[in-house]
Amino acid sequence: MNKNTENIRVAVTGLGVIAPGSVGKHSFWANMSQGRVFTGELTAFNKEGIRCAVSGEVVPDEEYKKLEKKIHTNCPEAVASKAQLFAVMSALQAVEDGGLSMSALKKETVYLAVGSTMGIDDSCYLSEPLETLAAPDRRTLENYTANRIPETIKSFFGLDDAISHMYMNACAAGNYAIASGFHEIKKGRCSLAIAGGVDALCYTAVMGFNRLLSVTPDLCRPFDKNRRGMIVGEGSAFLLMESMEHAVARGAHIYAELSGYGLGVDAYHITTPRPDGQGAIATMNRALQCASLSPSDIDYVSAHGTGTMANDASESKALLAVFGENPPPTSSIKSMIGHTLGAAGAIEAVACCLMMENQEIIPTANFTTPDENCPVDCVPNKSRKAKLDHIVSNALAFGGNNSSVIFSKPGARSFPEEVSHEVIPEVRGARILAVHDFFCADPDKYYAENLPDIDIRTADIQSKLLTAAIYDTMKNAAQSVGLALNDLPKESTAIVSGSNTAALSPTMNFLHTARVTGALSVSPMAFPNTVANAAASRASIWLGFRDKVIALSDGPILSGLDALLKALEAVNADSDYAFAVAIENEGATVALVGRQ
Repeated sequence: MNKNTENIRVAVTGLGVIAPGSVGKHSFWANMSQGRVFTGELTAFNKEGIRCAVSGEVVPDEEYKKLEKKIHTNCPEAVASKAQLFAVMSALQAVEDGGLSMSALKKETVYLAVGSTMGIDDSCYLSEPLETLAAPDRRTLENYTANRIPETIKSFFGLDDAISHMYMNACAAGNYAIASGFHEIKKGRCSLAIAGGVDALCYTAVMGFNRLLSVTPDLCRPFDKNRRGMIVGEGSAFLLMESMEHAVARGAHIYAELSGYGLGVDAYHITTPRPDGQGAIATMNRALQCASLSPSDIDYVSAHGTGTMANDASESKALLAVFGENPPPTSSIKSMIGHTLGAAGAIEAVACCLMMENQEIIPTANFTTPDENCPVDCVPNKSRKAKLDHIVSNALAFGGNNSSVIFSKPGARSFPEEVSHEVIPEVRGARILAVHDFFCADPDKYYAENLPDIDIRTADIQSKLLTAAIYDTMKNAAQSVGLALNDLPKESTAIVSGSNTAALSPTMNFLHTARVTGALSVSPMAFPNTVANAAASRASIWLGFRDKVIALSDGPILSGLDALLKALEAVNADSDYAFAVAIENEGATVALVGRQ
């Protein structure tokens, strides 16, 4: 009998978190609820050439060292990088907090999803020979692929058969991973999901955001009139999730119900959010629709709230558009720990679950002066007791990759009666309409001849290849299936990319420049190329597709295959069309997915 999945509810039953100033949920809650700030002077790297040498760093304490020793004993490869170690630490915390032993976990059907911006931290390859950084070969790149993070988690827990995905959607990646765990549980494809995000402090990110003039010289002040920018932080967080039925049956503690999510893309600019907030508006509305909630149901918003002028103003506009003139209280923990990039959404998800449990809102620290362009109640400087039934958590990223997830207090959301009869799986007719292998030794010439209006001067090779490959696919599709590029609806066509080495080569080139001529010499326009969602995001910008962008890095074989599966899923859900693009080196394979 096929299991009915329509009424499956998703429970959060375990929390793990590593953040500046905190190791584990107890210290994290104590620090965040008290508004304690853990950003300060940059100590991880040489500060020469760094305009604003501030950061949010994880300083090992006794609990950290105890965890590290335990992990190293069982899985030596986990200490190969800080990103791998952070991820295993917080995943272990989540599993143990959920009341599961290692042996019990192995008996479950487990799904694993990890989100990251930078993947393996660049301190692992910063000292590679200059000639290697200038022109890394495939073998070098494969030594540092982001997929090593989920593989290490699986190795530690002995979950060799677990399905895993590595989401590289920049600063929204943690929410993307959590959303995928929600999806897998709702579809009945796993009994447990371990989902979250990780980023260790990277020299590339510290340099890059400084060169974009996005970093504050002192404190991060989200929504404050005198805010001067963000602070790069580091950390990791994971949620243990399962169906509500499974959680109740095993007597698990339930922090919250994950009741919905929304994903979207601005199709506007590679680093700057849409000033009108339309991308974030669409994403929050999708999350509300997914959760069957209305804006008036939401009691609090965990903001992306980076502390930059553009982001906070844009997000404020989006909040006003979705919730009206008096949006719910909205705060940002980035004021205390900095922007932890791909870990941010996951760390904020842990914060949301703890706020739900304690019925208390974490404050925005460092706030002094209201800004007429950010007319939100940011819960300044002091936590606040509140009735919290439903919480929205936003994570907005480079390339306009937007995400919102919604957490609900257990029992707060009405739900239809369970249906006990046999259910025929819904088939919405997703199928592959066209497949095209694209190879181009001279992308600049290709653009000059075919896409002369697109400015590719600052784009990396993968961005150039991915967009050109989509364009070339549709030239062929116009003849083979009678479907042209302009026939595809902009608002409901998604792009899913899969790449094993992702943005590693541009990152190494970026570091090469810094080592040869100094941190002040790196180009701010080259920095976005070090983020793995840049290629698919630029394609959405250049071609105008506003549905969603998903960037995967699942290994040399599975990256492309998983991109295709995600494209099929997107069309079977709410997209009309989706491009799945497997891209490496000088070529790409594109599949156009649509409906029958």
